[in-house]
Amino acid sequence: MRFYGAFNALYCRTKSSNSELVCVELLKSFCLPMILYASEVTDPTKSVLAMLDNLIDRAVVKIFKSQEIVLFMKLDTSLDCMMLHPCVKRGV
Repeated sequence: MRFYGAFNALYCRTKSSNSELVCVELLKSFCLPMILYASEVTDPTKSVLAMLDNLIDRAVVKIFKSQEIVLFMKLDTSLDCMMLHPCVKRGV
């Protein structure tokens, strides 16, 4: 729930910038640490990681106003670590 509150506040404030990349970078720098906090200690299961990945997917859908899977695949490769599975394994 804290993630959605933080993301919605961030999204409302960056809407006037007319740049999706600004919002994505702020999502990575402010909201991802909120999700990844203590992930190394708890060793989350695949189902928990999938649930947390869904949080990020919903945020990206809201930012880009699109639900195309191709967009998500391109974003994952170009924006470095928008899915949590690689982030938790790397210890980011």
